[in-house]
Amino acid sequence: MADYKIACYIILFEHFHGTITVRRELLSQKAHTEMDRSKKEMTLRLNPDFNSWEQLKAQEARIGKLLKEADRREINEQMQLFDK
Repeated sequence: MADYKIACYIILFEHFHGTITVRRELLSQKAHTEMDRSKKEMTLRLNPDFNSWEQLKAQEARIGKLLKEADRREINEQMQLFDK
């Protein structure tokens, strides 16, 4: 069998059964999921408790960032003790 025929068969297979089809299906699923999530988010935003929850979550993230910075400073100070 000629090399070009094998190459053609591989391309046809990939087109109908391979990565192209799988990727298209996954992108479609992703689009539907994003739409569903967006609709649910709009509904949640109407709830005042959700906004309060978001603020608490943001505050928690800020505190976590500050803790990491404080830990890094403490580690650096401790390391400097060994440098002397």
